[in-house]
Amino acid sequence: MSEIINFDQFSQVELRVGKVLEVNEAEKSDKLLVLRVGFGELGERQVVAGLKKDYKPKDLLGKKLVFVMNLPVRQIFGYRSEAMILAADDGKDKVSVVGPLYDIKEGSLLR
Repeated sequence: MSEIINFDQFSQVELRVGKVLEVNEAEKSDKLLVLRVGFGELGERQVVAGLKKDYKPKDLLGKKLVFVMNLPVRQIFGYRSEAMILAADDGKDKVSVVGPLYDIKEGSLLR
């Protein structure tokens, strides 16, 4: 288990719902997908995620998922990643992306 953080520290993490608008396989990578994600009035962002072995592009296209918005932009395998997708990993062979149970507007803030 990780170090305990207080509520103020947790509240600094900006989690928002985004809709996956486009998914492409990253060239020369057997792990990475490149997603274009819409966040409503907040615009669109590109997100690079190591989900290729667990999801086909069509599995994610059109889905509303949860993203961390306020991390520094990173270059991953030559691609710009402007947010981070939330996913659960069972430590063996299953990875599950995280999304809202009910339909909710893109850009909605998680609290």
